[in-house]
Amino acid sequence: MTHTTHNKLVIFIWSIADDCLRDVYVRGKYHDIIPHFDVLRRIGSLLETAKDAVLEEVRYQREVSTKIAQQFILNF
Repeated sequence: MTHTTHNKLVIFIWSIADDCLRDVYVRGKYHDIIPHFDVLRRIGSLLETAKDAVLEEVRYQREVSTKIAQQFILNF
């Protein structure tokens, strides 16, 4: 990556931050927020391959908890 390409990318990222975070965070405090989003994105990238399995587990757990709640209400 050339220095010019790097600078364009940095300017692009900061412009997005400015558009999305304006009036939500003070401009000088962006550096306190952006690393957290970076970590979340990296975690999301790592878990992307397991997304279908996780969603299936969520569906299963919801079904089980719904059945348990229904049985509890019926037996009460």
